[in-house]
Amino acid sequence: MRESDQALFNADDVLEVDQSLIDLLKQRALDSPSRRYRLCLHQSADESVQEMIVVHCRDNYSRPHHHPTTASSMMILEGELTVVLFDDDGNVTQTIDMAARESGRPFTLRLASRCWHMPVCRSEQLVFYETMTGPFRRDDMNAWAPWSPAEDDADAIAAYLESLGVDQPT
Repeated sequence: MRESDQALFNADDVLEVDQSLIDLLKQRALDSPSRRYRLCLHQSADESVQEMIVVHCRDNYSRPHHHPTTASSMMILEGELTVVLFDDDGNVTQTIDMAARESGRPFTLRLASRCWHMPVCRSEQLVFYETMTGPFRRDDMNAWAPWSPAEDDADAIAAYLESLGVDQPT
């Protein structure tokens, strides 16, 4: 596997994911300044299906965004998540509380393209499977909400989460 500071990248025709690999991802997320880390199951950014296992830590902030050209799906494997949905002006339209399948809560979510959303990790760590159509082009994949703070502005993030009524990460 290749590795960056944000992800592991599959290079094999057959990739088995077991608990030890999940544990490695969870440790990498703890060590990452962004407090998240992913395993790209696909071999190339050019593939038509982009599959990932993603780990978020509780104190991770994922800026509200949408995917302009692709739908996405997520399935919770471990932990708890609230997905906050917004209209184009940044008003909250819905919140969806999710957890792993055995919780009895929703565990899978599909979002159409251009659906503003923000994942908020509710457990110490969250592990989820995410898929979207490719190819992956970093500059085209995410549109960041202009009405939300950037990921490097801690004070604005805290005020923003409070204004939404979202528990601030601890």
